[in-house]
Order: sequence, then C-alpha cells, then structure tokens
Amino acid sequence: MCTYERPLKADARKETAVAKDTKSKDDDNDQVDLNEATRYLRSTVIPNLVNLLDSLIIMPIDSESLELTFHSQGVNMRYLGLVASLSLVPHVKDICITEMLARSCKNILNK
Repeated sequence: MCTYERPLKADARKETAVAKDTKSKDDDNDQVDLNEATRYLRSTVIPNLVNLLDSLIIMPIDSESLELTFHSQGVNMRYLGLVASLSLVPHVKDICITEMLARSCKNILNK
C-alpha cells in the first residue's frame, strides 16, 4: 500500500510448515503490522477511493482507467467488490461489477 507508514514484508501472510514453538517475535510483530495495515486499508484508504469515485473527481470509463485509479490509490483490484458495495453512484457500481464479471470470465475461459 503506497500510503502506509511502514514497509511490510511480502511474505508475512504465508503459512509455513514451521512448528509454532519456533516462531520468532519478528513473526508476531509482522502479523500485528499486517493486521494494522489491513485495518488502515479498509477503514481509510478504500473509503477515500470511494469518495474520490463518488464525487466524480476521478471518473474511470474503462477497465484500464479503473485499474490505474485503484493502483494509484494503493488499492489492489481484489477489493472491487468492497468498492462496489460502498459506492453510492450507479456508474461506479456498474463499472466495478462489470470488471469483476470480466475478470471472472477471463479466469474461467483461461482454464
């Protein structure tokens, strides 16, 4: 996330086959940091993105501009559903839902 104050480890959420008694204090701290970053993303960053979209300050018109908008705000496309559900503007809901459908179809057809 580009606006979070501390860098996070890329593999902090990965489950390993290491026994619980061998987990280090750093692993616990990484998990706490990751949980805090997730709370920040869901309580601050995503609502800010929805506000920008709903106020039409940013108005994506296609898949590419929607993806650029999400990424420029530090939001992964996996949050399309959350953005669609929080938005009050039909255009924003429609473009998010269309993008979710397109991505789902792409995954199904690529199998």
